[in-house]
Amino acid sequence: MIVDLHAHYAMHLVEELQPNPLRALRAAPSPASEALVRNHRESLSAEEQLQFDRHRRRRRHRAILRSLFSWINATFNYRSIASGPGVTLELMKKGGVGVVFSPLLDPFNEFGSLPGWILAALVPAAGGVLLVLVALVDGAVALLRLHTAVAVCLAHIVGYLLLIGLALLLFALLVITVLAILNWRASSSGSALDELPGSPPRDAYFQDLLFQLESVENDVLALSDWASVAHDYDELTEARKAGKIAVIHCVEGGFQLGASAQTIGRHVALLAQRGVAYVTLAHLLFRRIATNAPAIPFLCDGMYHILAPQPSEGGLTELGRAAVHAMFCNGILIDVTHMSEPSIWETLALLEELEEKYATTPVPVLATHIACRFGTYEYNLSDAIIGEIGKRNGLMGVIFCDHWMHDGPSRNDPRGERETFERVKENIERIAGIISSHKCTAIGSDLDGFIKPMLRGLVDMAGMWNLENWLRTEYGAAADLILSENALRVLKSAWRRPNC
Repeated sequence: MIVDLHAHYAMHLVEELQPNPLRALRAAPSPASEALVRNHRESLSAEEQLQFDRHRRRRRHRAILRSLFSWINATFNYRSIASGPGVTLELMKKGGVGVVFSPLLDPFNEFGSLPGWILAALVPAAGGVLLVLVALVDGAVALLRLHTAVAVCLAHIVGYLLLIGLALLLFALLVITVLAILNWRASSSGSALDELPGSPPRDAYFQDLLFQLESVENDVLALSDWASVAHDYDELTEARKAGKIAVIHCVEGGFQLGASAQTIGRHVALLAQRGVAYVTLAHLLFRRIATNAPAIPFLCDGMYHILAPQPSEGGLTELGRAAVHAMFCNGILIDVTHMSEPSIWETLALLEELEEKYATTPVPVLATHIACRFGTYEYNLSDAIIGEIGKRNGLMGVIFCDHWMHDGPSRNDPRGERETFERVKENIERIAGIISSHKCTAIGSDLDGFIKPMLRGLVDMAGMWNLENWLRTEYGAAADLILSENALRVLKSAWRRPNC
């Protein structure tokens, strides 16, 4: 049996992420989702309810934008737009996956307005490039003055191109002006398009988290004969005994937990009750929780830091510290994937403080979808961090992203399955070499999670059986540790364990 620490089962279940814009307008949460969110709303204060309702209206008004965003989601997450998701219960059954951790993440809430603003910036840039081209053509015409007919013809072409370039530039300025005015007007009602690097989180994001959690529950319930959602270790044990696939909730992106220490504490307690096993606090953009490592495959680290600047001091913010404290108390594990090194070290130091304060045993720390740092990429774990996770008897899940596994784009194209297993082995051996055993290694594919190109042969859940066979051939009895036993050990010892 295989336990996958991180695979985006929930991603394609987000209600508004529909490939058909008209269907997106008609899409509505299920009655169970509505009931869950309605109960949550009733627990809020009057001011929080106003913000909550604003977000609901804002979400519906942006349904078509969210629908179009789904095409971006499919392009970067699936093998192709037409292939569909690679993380489904049917594919898990084919691949021999027995347990999957399903991250709850609405990507539109993290950077939903980013594509529009990038487009608004690219239009004037394109106009500027066109004007440069016009100038070059104009210079070429000057060199062709000896041929009068040709020069006149080219002069007309240059004139038309110049007019087109000026028109594009004016249009771009108009688009930017309109967007700025609309955004300024929307800001008064709390619905501005501000999901950009450094933007504060919103309490209302939590309702989208609950919608998605309930969507997963309903989807799995439809196949209850051979799948179920496990909310604690006892339910996980029952599912395994019954031969069912167990889906476990987790959260990717601490910005979804709340906008204040008070709401974070309340929301984390509710997530613990709903069976969330871990939270990945950082993600692709800094949203005032924890500074993150660059994790956009087609951008080098230097370019990422220019486009998405973060606080120079790095580490956890006050909201991040509040989240760590709440998770520690409620028995939700901390996933340090996506964190910058300062954030990871601050998290480990804070855990030591909390363990001393409450006189508890060390809490395992997770890095659910990572590769080892053989080169320079900040996303990959350094030897020092691997050693610290090992000291805490934590888990490190080997990712299936070609980019991180090769510390950049692979030089061999096309790549084959033999190279895939060489890269997987290289990372497994690096972890084992640092902590002197295989007790902390696991699988964390991150399938359907912005990792294209994926490792050859591991592009969806159906390919997992191939990985399992290879691991058993290569590592014998130790393969069971990597495939499932390490993950089950950590869950049994720390999942939903109250520490405060």
